[in-house]
Amino acid sequence: MNSISGSITAEFSNWTSLVDFKAYDNALNGTLPPQLGHNWSMIAYFEVHFSQLTGTLPLAYAEWRAIRDFHAAGNLLVGSLPGDYAKWGTSVLIVDYSYNDFNGSLPREYADWTSLNAFYVEHNHLTGSLPLEYAAWASMKKNVCVK
Repeated sequence: MNSISGSITAEFSNWTSLVDFKAYDNALNGTLPPQLGHNWSMIAYFEVHFSQLTGTLPLAYAEWRAIRDFHAAGNLLVGSLPGDYAKWGTSVLIVDYSYNDFNGSLPREYADWTSLNAFYVEHNHLTGSLPLEYAAWASMKKNVCVK
């Protein structure tokens, strides 16, 4: 197992052809740079789970139209879940926000993720009800919202 440390900085936005970013189970820290949203337009796999990332999820990541798997579990992320990520539409298959400090309610806009297979939000501080609009997730196989 690696123990890579440091931050994911704006300079990495120069990787404009990147499709797959997997840096999970490391000691990465700092915030996620919004510049990645503008420049990583072809990103399909973004996996930064189980690191030490802080701050909020950048709204600019809503620009990722090819995203299939988004894993940000097990960090120190805070704030509300960005409703703008609904723009990922039918490309997104897996979203994992679990084991962070997110608060607020589940965005109704996520109903646009009609190809979603798995949605994980357990162990956060979310409130409210499971939006009825999520019934549009006809491909759903795993939905975990415990604790």
